[in-house]
Amino acid sequence: MAQHEPIDDLWPLDIPCDKCGDDVGLVQRGPIHIKLVCAGCGAYQKFLSKSDLGEQPRSLTPRGECIKPKQRARILVRDGGRCMLCGGTENLTAGHILSHADGLDHGLDEDLIDSDDNLMCMCERCNSGLGRSSLPLYLAEALIARRRPQEDR
Repeated sequence: MAQHEPIDDLWPLDIPCDKCGDDVGLVQRGPIHIKLVCAGCGAYQKFLSKSDLGEQPRSLTPRGECIKPKQRARILVRDGGRCMLCGGTENLTAGHILSHADGLDHGLDEDLIDSDDNLMCMCERCNSGLGRSSLPLYLAEALIARRRPQEDR
């Protein structure tokens, strides 16, 4: 994909919007992803990466060995080998629901922050998109509820 230069938060669309025909998009930064919507009608167009925007992508740098390979494998199996956020199956990792930084700020110990209960299967793109942020509460609650057996819901 060719890189475009944004004008403020406006971004040229690769093809005109199929709803209104506008050829300009609006960049919207959410808690997890950066998406491009039509500036004319607000229709979703596609997700953008930081590199699409000419920004330095965030890399996943391990904080020592907080998530051991055996634990990571256990999380990936428990969550069905799919990213719990986007459903992807490539470049999977175990990501924190409550971020490491937020957990420490709330006085939690590292063993609890790095426990299976606070980890879920995420692809590298979704995990890096969170940065140092925790998942929004409504999303974390919905995703954790999926783990419970059907009769407990």
